[in-house]
Amino acid sequence: GKELSEAMSAHRECVMEVLFESRIEIESVAGKLRAIQAQPQYHPEVVVPRDTFVDRAGTSIWGTVLKDGGRYRMWYQPWPEDWDGRDVSLVGYAESDDGLSWDKEPLGLVDYGPSSNHLCDLGLHCPSVFVDPQAQSSHRYRAVGCANPGSTGTRLRPDQQRGYYTAHSSDGLHWEYDAETPTWQGADTLKSVWHPVQQRGIITLKRSVRYQGFRRRSLWQAECFDGAYAPAVRALVPDNFDDIRASSGGFASADYYSMSLLPAGA
Repeated sequence: GKELSEAMSAHRECVMEVLFESRIEIESVAGKLRAIQAQPQYHPEVVVPRDTFVDRAGTSIWGTVLKDGGRYRMWYQPWPEDWDGRDVSLVGYAESDDGLSWDKEPLGLVDYGPSSNHLCDLGLHCPSVFVDPQAQSSHRYRAVGCANPGSTGTRLRPDQQRGYYTAHSSDGLHWEYDAETPTWQGADTLKSVWHPVQQRGIITLKRSVRYQGFRRRSLWQAECFDGAYAPAVRALVPDNFDDIRASSGGFASADYYSMSLLPAGA
């Protein structure tokens, strides 16, 4: 309504949207769009080393890095030294001043391994965290992720259901699940981000659906608005063109694996 229009006008000079599929007020687009990306500079040293028991087998940035309170904060997926090949639901936490040197201070929140560790108690596979500035202090940090009763480090009881769960926290370290049942069906990778103009959290998650005769990975979208999560709706499914492109590379069909969400502008 009027408040959203005023907010959009205030941000018009610093926010540019590259793709317009979700902007129903745009009736047409003329001309050509050319995307240019500068050549990245690679840091020569390992940024997140495998230097503790809980991430000795590997570190995956299936997670989130946020600049919050003047520091970078990271929630990520560590693979422990005693990894048995199953899905992992351990969530490592680290902080940094520059994004290159990360501190893994012991938190004493999760009993795993021979000594104290830097695990927060979120306990989700592929964790994704965003800050909800509209929420009460107990829900300032929100997280989404996949939970499986058989996963290493899970918080689920054996009788709970596998699926996508949501959680909240006042400090990003001590977490509570929003419910004992999944917020969305499915269990795989997902991403989340807070949209500062639309004042909502946006979540993309992957689900396997039957399309053109067989099951394949597709992307679904949900939102967190005014503290409530909406049902996920199908956003992107491989079509005939995707299958043609896949077959030209020697594959039978196309899938969508994941989709990152990054705030842009300014």
